[in-house]
Amino acid sequence: MAGLQILHGKEKGSMKKVVFNKGEVVFHEGDMGTCFYQIEAGEAGVYVSYGNADQRKLTEMKPGQFFGEMAVIEAWPRSTTIVAESDLHVIEIGDD
Repeated sequence: MAGLQILHGKEKGSMKKVVFNKGEVVFHEGDMGTCFYQIEAGEAGVYVSYGNADQRKLTEMKPGQFFGEMAVIEAWPRSTTIVAESDLHVIEIGDD
């Protein structure tokens, strides 16, 4: 796909379709982010402390919703872990 105009009005970025299998981690809490995602099909769980005894599911994301954008906009580590709750079809929007 053609580049996207994002990040301070500069010509940067790319878009690609990606599929994550049910149970697959899209990204982990604490990771640095260079892309964000829009869900085309499937559902994604949003977790804190994923895989730990105090793991907590905050919400579930559905088609049309975006996630991961704050790590790109603010250049902060990811604040949650995202897990495919079903086969998850997304558009990955990156800063490359």
